[in-house]
Amino acid sequence: MRDPPDGERHEIFCRPQHKEPTRHLRLSGCGPGLGCDPERVYAQLLAPLHCVRVAPSESGQAHIYATFPDPETANAALVTLHGQEYNGRTLGVKFAETKRMKKGSAPSHLDALMSASQAGIPGLDLILEFVSTQEEVELLALVDAQPWEYLAKRRVQHHGMRFEYATRHVEVGAAQSPLPPALHDFVALRLAPRIPGSQALDQVTVNEYVAGVGLSPHVDTHSAFGDTLLSLSLAGPCVMVFRKEGRADVALALPPRSLLVLQGEARHAWQHYIPHRKSDMVGGEVVLRAERRVSFTFRQVRQEGDPCSCPFPDQCDSQGADIPPTRMAAQRAQRGAGSTLEDDHVNSVYNAIAPHFSATRFAVWPKVREFVMALPPGALVADVGCGNGKYFGLRSDIFVLGTDRSTGLAGVASQRVSGGPMRGLQGSLRADVAAADALALPLRPASMDGVLCIAVLHHTSTVARRLALLHQLLSTLCLGGRALVTVWATEQEGMARKLEKWAPLPGSESEANDYLVPWHVPMHRAEAAAAAARPSAVLDGKKSTVCFQRYYHLFRPGELEGLVRQVPGAQLLDAFYDKDNWCVVFGRL
Repeated sequence: MRDPPDGERHEIFCRPQHKEPTRHLRLSGCGPGLGCDPERVYAQLLAPLHCVRVAPSESGQAHIYATFPDPETANAALVTLHGQEYNGRTLGVKFAETKRMKKGSAPSHLDALMSASQAGIPGLDLILEFVSTQEEVELLALVDAQPWEYLAKRRVQHHGMRFEYATRHVEVGAAQSPLPPALHDFVALRLAPRIPGSQALDQVTVNEYVAGVGLSPHVDTHSAFGDTLLSLSLAGPCVMVFRKEGRADVALALPPRSLLVLQGEARHAWQHYIPHRKSDMVGGEVVLRAERRVSFTFRQVRQEGDPCSCPFPDQCDSQGADIPPTRMAAQRAQRGAGSTLEDDHVNSVYNAIAPHFSATRFAVWPKVREFVMALPPGALVADVGCGNGKYFGLRSDIFVLGTDRSTGLAGVASQRVSGGPMRGLQGSLRADVAAADALALPLRPASMDGVLCIAVLHHTSTVARRLALLHQLLSTLCLGGRALVTVWATEQEGMARKLEKWAPLPGSESEANDYLVPWHVPMHRAEAAAAAARPSAVLDGKKSTVCFQRYYHLFRPGELEGLVRQVPGAQLLDAFYDKDNWCVVFGRL
């Protein structure tokens, strides 16, 4: 194994900016952070594949980088190694590339300050080593023992009132629960004695950032939260940038175990954000971000009748300031008519009923099994609307990428992947899962050998949105790939009895075939109390359940095939009826 030259310039590895093979590979699952010796990895795995150099991650985490003589050799190594078991873990292999930088030279982003006093922002403070390394370990263990919710690029937890990212506000109408005892004690015993104004903090949002993931510029909503905002950084460092009109941007380094304090002008008048990148400049030196950083953000929820009266009316929505919509809110608006109906009667409902719904979904449809079993060995499969991930383990020689709009169901599916209580399968699952909108899939185009979209399309409420979803599925398919889509049919067994329980939506676009279908969560279930606190929940005293209404569009014969034929580039391969469902299989022309 040859070491890199120690010249006047040095290289850092990064994600390729193109789709062509390179001579560098990133191998996850065999890094020093997992107890693997790069020299041994080189000798056992890489030298026989003509690797010329191995470089451990500079952050000392779970991956290493390997360099080969040319892209062709690297591509052959990727095909050989990806998915291979090593030291009890499955290897993940991707292409990488390098950037050459002068030692000590700064990239184009700001050089971060190491002290808040240098920033010149009133109300900004940074307390280094606010917690000990032992306290850091204990706090990370605390949140890792709790269920995570999955956003597009990071995991989150909410304690106390739930925080809504689309509105940057707390969830209106939801009941506020007390903080877990450990966090309550942390506020009372560690924060309150040292930070004035922190004794009333009653809401905590925990964010997990992987390297390269950041946070968009924003000011925490004045009408939602009080005058003190605290952020505790654990596990890894980052740089936060502060921005105010008429002032130069200020970058501040946040080391692990540091506590950021925002009060006064810093809290109310300056936007703050974390740039989306894998390295930062701190004191003139390049600092790579760690594979994981966890932040605890502490806030106080404002009560009704307690508007903000800060001296920064241009940033204060309590005083009539026009606050631009968030990116998520803008995306919701762009999705057009129908999204509100789906938010109220699909997305929020499945978040509320996720554990109970998952407990009823364990049988594998024979037609889905037949479709999956016909895929080639080594196939990459997208399960769009994966629910609890029950189709993840049908085969051990394919890899499934599951997505679901419901963060609740995505969380259940992630437990199945990670070996949690929902797993119910033997052996390691070759799957991963993310919370994602089916109308904006975070999947590489033309990369999937197979796509499953089981019982999802009938939850979209307009023809335009159904076509958009089908187009998304098609865009992920490679040439020769196939997609299976199933929907509820107008022809169902016992239809007259079902219609007695369903509520028609005569004012909807599709009129007679749109319904609200009830879902009952029994009151004896553990999740019933939390479900009952949801604004859309209705208590059914007769059945002793919490009832929710789910939106469905029922498809007429030929309707689903007709939609597929309207999608440019789609080739209808099969259409059939199966147990109350219409189904189609299509591919790319």
